[in-house]
Amino acid sequence: MTVDETIEFLADQRGRRYVEVALGLPAGDDMASLAALDGQLGDVKQLNDRWSIRVCHPEVPPHIVSGFRIRRELFEKADVIAVVPEDPEERGEQGSIWILTILQGGVISEVTVYV
Repeated sequence: MTVDETIEFLADQRGRRYVEVALGLPAGDDMASLAALDGQLGDVKQLNDRWSIRVCHPEVPPHIVSGFRIRRELFEKADVIAVVPEDPEERGEQGSIWILTILQGGVISEVTVYV
């Protein structure tokens, strides 16, 4: 995915789905987690050469902002995969998930979207 496709994907999820966001560094085939947040995606705002993606949690006052940024000049790549258990009983309450993995400036942002 391009940076524009990534922003469009995130903007389409605003206020509709629960997400978990993990930020980390590559560690072999895995990721060494540095930070995590969860909630619903809020505003996706462009600020010059970067986008600010707000994550709103129902238990956190709205004036406390959590989120992450995507910077065009650091953007390397992004991929999204769907994880759909074949057995409907294994899907649980949340159903399927999409996992968006963004690599920018050597840092991984992994956004899990529950659909």
